[in-house]
Amino acid sequence: MGVVTSQERGRIRWVKLTERGEELASLLERLKGMAEVMDAYVELEEMYSKEVKNKLREEVDKEKVAKKLEELRRRVNALAGREDEVGKRAKKFLERVEEVEREAKGIVVGEG
Repeated sequence: MGVVTSQERGRIRWVKLTERGEELASLLERLKGMAEVMDAYVELEEMYSKEVKNKLREEVDKEKVAKKLEELRRRVNALAGREDEVGKRAKKFLERVEEVEREAKGIVVGEG
């Protein structure tokens, strides 16, 4: 059983996903979402290590950090609305963004 079926209707060939194709497309969509969240996590932790971790409040470039956090938030926000594992991980990621933001602003003291 393949992932697509096709049917000619006049001069047009219609291509449609089979049930198996729909399942595969769904799996690929989840995989893509997970990869997006993981990429954002890597960027967040790299930025945190370079710009926030173990620095005095005065040494943190708050504007630069806020800009990067907003970019990461924007990338992952839509995924947080999902009701699957991708959504759960995206929500957890957004919580981590909030932690880093509070620490960068000096609201939380200590290591992340």
